[in-house]
Amino acid sequence: MATYIWPSGFNNQQEILPQIVTRDTTLGADSPIRAFLSKRGINLIQMTADSKEAKTHDSKRIDFEGKSKQSIEQRNVLFRPIWKTTQSIFQALKDYYGEDHYASVQDFGAEVGTDGKMLYPSDFASRAIIVERLIEKQNSFPILLI
Repeated sequence: MATYIWPSGFNNQQEILPQIVTRDTTLGADSPIRAFLSKRGINLIQMTADSKEAKTHDSKRIDFEGKSKQSIEQRNVLFRPIWKTTQSIFQALKDYYGEDHYASVQDFGAEVGTDGKMLYPSDFASRAIIVERLIEKQNSFPILLI
């Protein structure tokens, strides 16, 4: 009997299972496939049912991936003006505190490089943390009511 390597890809597995079922059905009661599968405790009927359920889960996964990408794009569009404003605020803070006091700018949440340039992270989560730190620091100052 030839050795067959079971495919690792989901779609390839979905294609080969019906072929095994068809071959088993064609061979009938004397099918060596049945003996082989029963030795290993594999039930083709259950495997077929599990395969159909897996297809459902896979189609949902594909749908969720698409929705996830759309949500990320929407998030980025909404966050873009907030991030531009945050960068402007840090630039103003850097100008206000001057070169000798860049550590004060870092207290607001962003880092200043040794060359005096602002060092902003590229990922969304880190940028959101910087915005939160800026707001926290801003809110820590007393409010003057005139």
